[in-house]
Amino acid sequence: MHGGGCIMLWVCLSSARTREFFRIKRNRIELSTWKILEENLVQSAFQQTLGDKFTFQKDNNLKYKTKYTLELLTKITLNVPEWPSYSFDLNRLENLWQDLIKNQLDRA
Repeated sequence: MHGGGCIMLWVCLSSARTREFFRIKRNRIELSTWKILEENLVQSAFQQTLGDKFTFQKDNNLKYKTKYTLELLTKITLNVPEWPSYSFDLNRLENLWQDLIKNQLDRA
């Protein structure tokens, strides 16, 4: 048994499929977020053949407001609407986590 802690993941979801999960190292969060977006965001949009219908959903977490991330998001032309953070009805990842937690509780 481990002594607590957390892991941070980045994932691209769509109704068609889910791309790989990427683990973000806690001590490199600013650079890691920028690197993950740079290497995977546009590629994910094209692989899922969504083109200009692709929407990058981000919460209001500070990692999306860092210098590197803001510069990158300005260069990429994608739909990036403002989403209220912690809005379970809009945030698919929060819904996914709730399903995973419920699944684990049902197994216990």
